[in-house]
Parts: sequence; structure tokens; C-alpha cells
Amino acid sequence: MYFHGELTDEGGGVYSGVVAMIDEGAPDAGYDVYGKNGATAWFGDDSGGGPIWTSVTIASHDAWPTWTPDTPDWYQYSLNLYVDGGVLRWAVRNHPGATEDHPWYDEAYWGAGGKPPMGVPMSGTMDWDRMYALETDTGAYLPGTGTPEIPGGAAGYGGGAGAWDMDWSWGSEVVPLEMPGFEVQITDLGGGEYDISLTPWANTAASGTMEFEGELSAKGPALTGTIPMTAGSYYVAGGDGEHISTGGGFDVLAQEGGVAYVQGYYGTGWWNDNYPPGDNDTFVIGPRHDAYPSQQGGGPWGSWYDPDCADYGMFELELTADHWYLRYAPTGESPMSGTMDWDTMYAAETDLGTQDGGHDGSAAHGGGGGAWDWDCGWGVEVVPLELPGFYLNIEEVAKGNYHVTMTPSSPPEVPLNAPTCNTSGQVEVTIDMPDMAKQVAGGQFFLTYDNTVLTYAGHSAGDYPFDTVVYWDHDPGAGTIAISVGDPFGGYTNQATRMATLTFDVASEVCSEADLVQFDTAHEPPSMLSEPGGIPIYPTLTDLYAISTDQTAPSLTAPAMNVAYLCLDDVPFNDWLLLNGGADAYDACGVVWSNDYDPANFVVYCCTAGYVDVTFRATDPCGLYVETTATATFSTIAPYIDNDGAYSAVSVNAEAGGCTALVSWDAAVVVNGCCDTTYVDYEIDLYNDWAVDATISDPWYTFPSGTHRVRVLAWDDCGEEDYVDFTVTVSDKNELVMDIGLQPTVDTPLSRCITFELSGPDTDTWSEVITFTGGYADDVMVEVPCGDYDCLLVSDGLHTLKRKADDFTIVGTQYVATVTDPDYLLGGNLNGVVYNDYIDILDFGVYVGEYGKDYGTGNTDCSTPYPHADISGNGTVGTEDFSFIQINFLSQNEGCSKGLSPTKTPRADAGMGPVTRISVAELVRLGMADLVVADLNHDGWLDENDITAFLNGARP
Repeated sequence: MYFHGELTDEGGGVYSGVVAMIDEGAPDAGYDVYGKNGATAWFGDDSGGGPIWTSVTIASHDAWPTWTPDTPDWYQYSLNLYVDGGVLRWAVRNHPGATEDHPWYDEAYWGAGGKPPMGVPMSGTMDWDRMYALETDTGAYLPGTGTPEIPGGAAGYGGGAGAWDMDWSWGSEVVPLEMPGFEVQITDLGGGEYDISLTPWANTAASGTMEFEGELSAKGPALTGTIPMTAGSYYVAGGDGEHISTGGGFDVLAQEGGVAYVQGYYGTGWWNDNYPPGDNDTFVIGPRHDAYPSQQGGGPWGSWYDPDCADYGMFELELTADHWYLRYAPTGESPMSGTMDWDTMYAAETDLGTQDGGHDGSAAHGGGGGAWDWDCGWGVEVVPLELPGFYLNIEEVAKGNYHVTMTPSSPPEVPLNAPTCNTSGQVEVTIDMPDMAKQVAGGQFFLTYDNTVLTYAGHSAGDYPFDTVVYWDHDPGAGTIAISVGDPFGGYTNQATRMATLTFDVASEVCSEADLVQFDTAHEPPSMLSEPGGIPIYPTLTDLYAISTDQTAPSLTAPAMNVAYLCLDDVPFNDWLLLNGGADAYDACGVVWSNDYDPANFVVYCCTAGYVDVTFRATDPCGLYVETTATATFSTIAPYIDNDGAYSAVSVNAEAGGCTALVSWDAAVVVNGCCDTTYVDYEIDLYNDWAVDATISDPWYTFPSGTHRVRVLAWDDCGEEDYVDFTVTVSDKNELVMDIGLQPTVDTPLSRCITFELSGPDTDTWSEVITFTGGYADDVMVEVPCGDYDCLLVSDGLHTLKRKADDFTIVGTQYVATVTDPDYLLGGNLNGVVYNDYIDILDFGVYVGEYGKDYGTGNTDCSTPYPHADISGNGTVGTEDFSFIQINFLSQNEGCSKGLSPTKTPRADAGMGPVTRISVAELVRLGMADLVVADLNHDGWLDENDITAFLNGARP
């Protein structure tokens, strides 16, 4: 409902004033939808004619008698927001006599203040915090707005909360409402103007669910015992502001708007309400009470307690192996009972009016399956239930203690069924009843059909007990059918059963059209099922789904075409299949293509090379089809090496310890050709002479020094192959990685020719220029002649003694060694490349002969000639170089057979010992005349006296 007008802001979110209902653009705007369609309204006699009430079923009109169809009457209503004794209230007023041109609030027409307000069809309290308008009208009126013709009539005749009750000068009306309350939205438009919308609150609670908790015992697949109902979230219309009663209850299982039968007071009367002079023994079930009388003190006898009470504690559930009972705890009565299916956890409600404390034959008054029936000490109540059965969910919360929920099942569905496709020229439509919780004795159905597509051809009854057509009517011009079926002898069933069959001739072809046959939901009386005794069951009616009445097969407009491909699984072949072999067909209802391709039909030449015949079928929705056949042939294709780009020439050094190297490469990745299985080999051609020396299956091989060829070869069972060649070159060098140190105090950086003497099973010598930084060269890698070595001697032949690498070993594919502090190379051996193993007087002679010489650089390479006396690496020969000779005098080379620390003790296997004194004549005789210059004291001898003379300043 929408309203617009001026309100007064009272502060604190409270507004007051009267505003008009507005159209909001709806052509049938008004107040109609809040009267529950299908509910019963009571109307008093016209013009105050008396208290006798008559009932009308609400359908497409307001609570105005005789106004059918309804009129757009939104202009007859206004909303009043006000404060009443500190209580915030609301009321929707009715203004009969108002017109759309001159509504009640039109002051220009009605005069200042507008037409006085009249009846209050709805009223209640306002919760401004929650913006919720709770509907609590009980027949009262605003002061001065009129008096109901029958005071309290709304409460006495199905009224109260959720009902309209007003006097329009000709009688009183009581109309149950579908919605219990409204959410309110107020939009401030400025200048005191407001838009207001009242939207019915939609109940989202699982309102029909009952909850129980207590101890149960296992008995076979069943659980037995009696447990009480627990407080839960049970729906109570109107509610408590949150709209959900948290106290529990049983209310919602009685169908709101249904008819209840109530016996006389304290069991003394007949089935009547004992309200003279009425003869009415029925009540319409409203939204806020249970199905028991006012034992709690609410209203006169014969009415139900209203408002409801939190009475969940009065009910308990008893489960047995095959039955269930809902007991009314204070008296032990069984308001509901039925059968239990422990496999499906379904509790069918099959109560026939039996109870523990007594029985009244109430089946004639709406009892039986789906009704409560018990005696509370003053009478018997029979209340039809909305739902036929319940699904159980059982959860063990502690050993032996269970939480049980009973949730109402959905209403039964009665569908119309027919073959989806009809190619014979006739359509048979069946009316089918599903499995029911209640017994069913018959049914009446009112239908319409599309007489432009279907022509009525006949009908027949269903299966027992619906094997007799009780009534039949057909209007071919209107396309309407009425049929009633049952058993004249009183048979009934609750099993899924066909109730009737309707046969139609096909007047025209249609493609998947829905609603060709429908239930006539506007018909009065409506389609329904009936229990034994005539109690109605109103199921959900489902119209006929989309069907086709196609009798024409598709026509082929283009045949399938033969194709030739490489291999069966080639992508183009799959595309050919998807494109139906190039075929095309037409049908007014469309076609779906399929084919009979099966690998088992493939005629094999080799692997997947061969041919296959494929039949393509175009089928319309009714299964009519046309076919076309074509052949696909497949020739062979070689597998190929997909990662051939991974293969390129490989060059490596020989591995330390010999002159071979283990070389690996990527395994071949082969894409199949026509065969599912492919094979891979690696052919080894040593020395690349185009002769295969070995065929291996693993992608690695140990090669000798030289250049070789490897062929990666892939092939399949058809003999098709692919290959790729690459070369592997293994050098005749091993890698030697060293850390080398020179005796401290040398310049940096400094390049020197270092000689490596390798010995063991193999022997060899190799020289390499090494650059030292700070006297050290770390992680130096040199390539030495390949071989099997176990000893390494290192020296700078122009300047140092030889050192043995005591930690010489193989790590991975490399030799590694260390000659560093404190075992660094000792400087001072200036004649190591031409003479002996010692730092002695001969080295002093070389030094004196070179003294003062400027080489321009301290660096040497392996072609630098002997002698070179710049030990320190500063580029010149000076006194700083003499200190190396002085400090290391008489030290000797280390050897592989026996190492010697830099001491002055001669090595036993060193051959000629150190020379400490030699004559000038001997020097000349030995070809070392260049050392004569070192005889600084000119005594004909080169000895320690000359060293002393040098220290005293003598120079050559």
C-alpha cells in the first residue's frame, strides 16, 4: 500500500497525521490483495437489518458485498498515524462514498478538513524502531468514527487480529486477512511531505516444523519412546515485533482459513455454537490460535483462545516401530496420529478421530485423516489440517537422547501427463494421482483444451477405485471438459493411481507447445480430490507440459560427403562428425543430428589407418528421422619428435680421472602418428664415421675423447619414423680447479706463469698464466691434459719452489686442489727452470746478476725468458726481492714421493744438495758465467761472504 501527504514529525522517529492512499500507477490499485483470496467473509444484513450473518468466499473483490468484479478504489482509503496515550498506533480508514475525482481529502469539494473519516478496516500498533506496523484490530473503532452493528462480532466470527471489521451503515463485515503485519518505509520529500509504503511482512520461518527432544530407545530400525515438544521458532501471525514466537507452539499446522467444527459447551450440546438463534457449528481458522477452546479464559465459550498462548509444553511425541502419536499432554489425548515409515522417515497422518481419552464420531464434521479430534472436557473439536504428513529428521545429541523435527510435507500434486511426442495423430492425456498420506475416494476435474490444435475424441475412467465415470460434460466450441470419477461401492486408495484418460485427435501439427490441456482454475466448484465421506482435498494442479503433435519426418536437403584424412583421430575428422558429414536436413520442429560412428566399425590397414562408413541421422523432437551415409578414409602419418629443438651440438671436457665423459640429453617426446604405441632408440656413432657402434634406450652415454654423432630415432608399428642427429665432442682436457697463494708481500694484481706437474698412473705437465689478487687466486679453473693422476706439484718456475697439493682429489667431474697459506708457493728459487731444487747461492747469483733491472712490469707469462729476478712483482729487481732469498735460503722443492716442509734439511731423494759455495771457474765451466758478477768480494768464490758483502752495501 502506498500513501502520500503531510505528516508532523513528533521527534524520535515518530510521525503523526492522516495521509491518502495513492495509485502508484496500478490499474487495479486498492486494498483487495490483503483480503485472503478463497477465505470466507461474513456480512451482516443490509441497513442494520439484524445480527444474522451470511458468508461469501473472497475472490477478486474487497470486503464490500456484491461488488464483483472489484473496482479501482484506492481513493477510499487513508492512513492515520497517531499517538494514543503514549502508545504509537496506526489505522487504515475507509471512506465509502468517496470518488476518484472527489476523494475524502479533497477540501475543495468536501470543505475545510475534508470529509470526516469513517470505518477503520485495519488498525494496530507501530514499532518505530523496527518500522513495523503490527496488525492488532479486534473490532474496535477510533473514538467518534462509528459503532459496529454487532459489538465484538469481529472477534466472535473469525475476526480479531488479521481481520477487517467496520460498519458502513448497512451492516458489519468481518474478513480474514492473509498478512499479519507490515514493514513500513517513510521517505521525506521535504516541506513536510512524505511518501509511505506498507509492505506485508513475508513469513520466512519453517513454520510448520515441530521440534521435540528427549530419550528414545532403538528397536530394530526404529526409535521408540515419548519425548516432549521443545521451545522453538514457531510462527505466530502478528508475532511479537520480531514476528516469530520463540515460545513454541502448534498453531500453524491448522490451515489458516479452514473450517473447524466445535461441539456444544461441556459436551452437553449438539454440533452448534449455542449462540441463539444461530445454527452455525463451524469456525474459520484464523492465524493466531490453536484448535482448542478457550480453557485459558479467552472469549466466550465456543470461541478459541485468542490471542494464542505459548503452549508447546502441552504436546509430546510418541514414536513406535510403525506408528506415531502427537499427544495433548494434560489429558493424554492424541490430536494427531499416523503411520511411520522408518526407511523414508515419513510420518503419514492417518488419524480417523481416534483418541486415548474417548471418541466422538466426528468424521461427518470434517474429521478423519488430516484433522485433530479430541475431548478437552467440554466438547469435541475437529480441525482440518493443511498438510497430510511430515518428514522426520532425527539427530542424536547425546547417547540415547535425540532431537526430532517433524516438517510438514508439501501438498499433493495432481498433474496432467501425455507422451512428449505424438506421431500417431492422437494424444492421450492422463490425470494422475501421486502417493497420498490420506485415503482418496474420488475426484472431480474441470479442464480446458486448445481446440485449434486438438479435437476431443473420447475419455475413459482410470484404475481402481477410479474406474467409474460419475459425471461427464464437454463443450467443443469452448474447449472445456468436466469429468468426475470414483467407485460406486465406496472404494478408496492412497497409492499412486491413474484417475482418468482423455483422448484427442490432432487437428494440426505443433512443435513443443505447452498448456494444450489445462486445469480450469477459475471454475466453481474447483477441481479437487475427495476423502471417504466427501471431505475435499485441494491439490496442486499441474497443467500439461510442452508436447509435440508432429507426424512429418525431416527431409534431407544435402547428403553427407566422403572425405580423406591422415589417421583416425585427426581433428578434421572430428569436425566432419560434428558437421554431420556436411549433410543438412529440414523439419518445421527442428532436428538433432546423431551418427553411428563406432571404433569397432573401423576397417584397419595399419594402426588407425583405414576407413569407416558413418551413417548420419537427423531426428525431429518426435523421433522421426532421415539418414545419409558417407565414408571417411585415413592414410598413415609418421610419428614426430616434438622436442627436436632441444637437440644441439654438445661440447664437454673429459671427466677427471680419465679421458671420457658421461653425456646426457633430453628424452625424446614423441607425438603419435597413426599408432597408439611408438618406440624410441638412441644410436651412438663413435668418432662420427657413420657407423653405429651402440644402440641404447636411455638418453645418456659415456663417450671417449673425440667428436661423435647421436641419432634420436622414433618409429611406430607401421614402420613410419622420425629422427634428429646431434654431435657430442669430448675434449682431451680435464678441468682442474685450484686455490693458489703466493708468499705474502707480493704486489697485486699480479699475473704469473704457473706450472702444474701431474703424476700417477699417467703423467703430464701443463702451464697456465694465473692472475693473483692480494697474493691469491681462488677457484682457478685450468684445463690440463686428461689422464689418471694422484699427485699435483705447483710452482712459478721463474720465482718459487714447487709445492705438493696434499688435498688433490676428484669432485664430480673435476680435479680440485689447494696450495694456500700456510702452504703457499715460496719465492726465491730463481733458477728452478734450469737447475736445481733449492734456494741456494746459485739463486743469489741470479739475483745479483739481475739486480737493478727494470722489466717494466712484474707480470710474466709462460714465454717470459729466464732469468727473471722480480719476485715481489713490482717490476724491478731490488733489495725487496733479496728478502725472499734470505728468508727461504736452503729451502727445497716438495715432491710426490716425499714431501718436505720449507726447512734447510736436504731431502734424501733430492739428488744434488743445495750449493752453498762454488768457484768462479766452476761457474764458467758449468755454463753459468752470468753468475760470476755475484762474486762481490772478488775472491774467486761465490759464497756466503758475497751475501755479507751485499748486505754491507757492495753492488755489482
